[in-house]
Order: sequence, then structure tokens, then C-alpha cells
Amino acid sequence: MFNLKISFLFTVLTMTVLASTAGAQEPDRAPASPDAPLQFNFSSPGARSLGLGGAFIGLADDATASYTNPAGLLSLSKPEISFEGRHLSYSTRYANAGRGFGEPSGNPTDIFDTVKYANAETDVTSLSFLSYVYPRDRWALAFYRHTLADFLTSYDSQGSFFSVPAPTLAPLFPEGFVDFRVLPVSVDLDMEVINYGISFAYRVSEKFSIGLGASHYELSLYRKKEIYGTPDFYDHIDFADSNVALSTTQDRGDDSDVGINIGFLWKPSSRWSLGGVYRQGAEFESLTRMTSSSEGDSTSELDPLNTPDVWGVGLAFRPTDLVTLTLDYNRVEYSAIWSNASIGPFEGLDANLFRIEDVSELHLGFEYVVKNLKSPLAIRLGLWREPDHNLTFIGSTDPIDPPSADIFESIEELVDTAGRRGASIVFPSGDDEMHYSFGLGMVFADRFQLDIAFDFSEVVDTASLSGVIRF
Repeated sequence: MFNLKISFLFTVLTMTVLASTAGAQEPDRAPASPDAPLQFNFSSPGARSLGLGGAFIGLADDATASYTNPAGLLSLSKPEISFEGRHLSYSTRYANAGRGFGEPSGNPTDIFDTVKYANAETDVTSLSFLSYVYPRDRWALAFYRHTLADFLTSYDSQGSFFSVPAPTLAPLFPEGFVDFRVLPVSVDLDMEVINYGISFAYRVSEKFSIGLGASHYELSLYRKKEIYGTPDFYDHIDFADSNVALSTTQDRGDDSDVGINIGFLWKPSSRWSLGGVYRQGAEFESLTRMTSSSEGDSTSELDPLNTPDVWGVGLAFRPTDLVTLTLDYNRVEYSAIWSNASIGPFEGLDANLFRIEDVSELHLGFEYVVKNLKSPLAIRLGLWREPDHNLTFIGSTDPIDPPSADIFESIEELVDTAGRRGASIVFPSGDDEMHYSFGLGMVFADRFQLDIAFDFSEVVDTASLSGVIRF
């Protein structure tokens, strides 16, 4: 059989194929490599909010309102310090092995007829929120530090196989198809976005208040991706440094941006309250260095990294003095992450074939206070739906009929179809996730409050411990 040696990068694939048509017996082909997905956590800070399923915009009656809805700061009557620590357990899904299109070849690494996805499990613990609030009768001022994102993942991927029909290249491929392999990679990613903010609230009337905040976002990002070569196309991968063919590193810890935070809170009665908020995301640039291990060449460029804007409205209802019900609607503009983003080895494909959806989230919360105790105990339950917002390939993976048997046009069509099929494996659509939360809180002598909460889902589990000290 005719031997084709195809480069990692689709941008040079055609020339490589044409340049290597002179000699061998077995096809050797490879397309692309995946990037690690980024996970952001836009739930409201504080264990109380987490226990309520993140439904806190319409309630906003503690120090975390400085971020969640600054208009709620006027619900506080005394100066207070608030702090929160969170532990997050992430599960990052990636394509590890198997086959996406075509029949398995029977080689030891190509025996599955479906793509085998795996999960990288990582844990992160951090100080997620710290604030000081100084309230007065008609206004309140708050300073805070909030961890907007704290994400860590690491994995090795063997790479999945797939085939592409190539009928017009029959003289080169008697079987009428070409096998490809998503390039084996090793990925390490560590990202943190810290928000230093100031918020101000003003009481317009007895029932209506507004809030305004300014945020200074700081990005710390390290992402390293190493692409590995194989002596034989179907070989198992040895993730040794000597086998690294191409290395890409993003390392930018000093980029920053400024955003605003606007909110309102309306309390038509002692039982009802309605709130709304807009939080502006940040726009960063991260420095990317690409080094070829074989050639020793290195190039650098700036890549954008955006965080989404968030719009939200929330309703709180107290049917009795002991029961509170909360409902939030959030619109998260995740598509901002994809705006002008790089897709690495898939640069040859139309960017419109990839998408991150903006999503609408519904959060529900319930709180019941047990008062016949020395210190009142609050029991909280919550749930919310997180729609899929992964980067997804949405184009067709069907082969494109070449317009003629001309080898240049045929190879270009082959490369385009391979790119589409590889992208569909690396960037599949995900599932919507349901989050279920539970929390407890106690107030001691009306000066100290301690809260604990847990949020569980298939993608990330969160544990939170927060406290409030009032003066």
C-alpha cells in the first residue's frame, strides 16, 4: 500500500502528503491534538448561597452581596467581616482512545469501534471569598476579594483513530479510505482568576436600593501541551520527554482587566424581595510559546482569554419567619470565551464550525430555621441546572465529494474531511448537569455566623465553609 507521512498540523498536511508520495508501503497519517477545556465557577460566593443552590440575587442579605448583588449590602445593620474557603473536585472529560469513524484495524491500540473518553480527576482548595462591609442608614461600602476561577487539570491522551473515505484517490489507497489518529498529547493546566472589588449601595427609598461595584481581575495561567510522535502509526504511546514532537506553553501571570457590577433590590413587603444584577467579565491576553522539539524552533504570540458577562434576576419569598424560598435566573454569556480564541491544529477549519453556547441557569433554594435551640440552626436545600457550555464542533463530518480527480483538490478535500472528523472527536457536545446542594448554618450571640454547604454534580463537587464576624 502507498505510504503517506502526514504532519501534525493541518496547515502543512497537503504539502507533506505530496512531498512524501515517493517511497514506501504503509500509510502513516495524523491530524490534530485537543486542548484542555477551561472550567469557570460563577456560583455566588458563601456557604449560605451554595446551600441554597446559588439562588441569592433576590435575597442578598449578607456580606457576599458585595459581589452577588451590591444593592443588598443595605440589608446589613452592623459592620462585618466575611470569609469563605472552598474545596472543588473537578472531573475533566477528554478523548483518550478508541475509534470515531470506520472499522477498527485490529491492531492492539485500535480494537474499539467507539471513542473511549476518560476523566481526569483533580482537587483544588482555596480562600474563595473575603470581605469587609461598613453599612450606614442610607448607604453601605464594601471591599472584597473573590476567586472567580480556580481550575487545575492534568492528563495524557493516547489519541483516537478514525478513517476518511477517499474514492478519487483509489490509486493511492486501494481500500478507498485513509486512517487518521488524533495526536497523542500530555496536558497540564493551572488557571486562577482573582477579583479584587469595591461595592457601594444607596437606599433610594424605604423599599428600593441600588448598588454599583468595580472589579480588578487578575489572571494567573499556566497551560502546557506536549504532542508526541510514534515510531509506528498504531503504537502505544510512551510519554517520555524524548518522544515530544511539539510543545506549546501558555504562561501569563500578570495580565489584568477591570469590570463593573450593577444591581438593584426591591422589597415591596416584608415577605417579598426582587433583585437584579449585571456583572461584566474580563478580557485577558495570554502569551503562547510553541516549540518544535525536532527543529528547535520557537514562536510566540498573544492569545485572548475572556470571561463571560453574567445577567441575573432573583426572587425571594418568606411565607413565614422561619421559611425562605429563593429563585434565580442567570444568563451566562459563555460565547465570550470562544470570541477570537485559537483552536490550534484546527485553524484550517472555519471558526463558525465551533461554538460555545450562552446558557440560561435556573437556581432554586429553600431555607428552614430551627429556633428552639440555644443557637438557631438554618437547614438549606438547593438545586440548579447547568446547561452544556463546552466548546463544541457543530459542522458536518460527512465526506465532501471532490470536484475532480485532480490530486491537489482531492488531497485538500481529504484534509478538510479529516479535520472535521477529528474536531468532532476532540470537541463533542456535552450533557446538561444537575446540581444538588445541602447546607447548615448557625448564629452565635448574634455576632458570629458559621455556615457549611455542599454542591454535587457529575462534573464538579464543591464543599464550602464560611463565617461572618459582626461588630
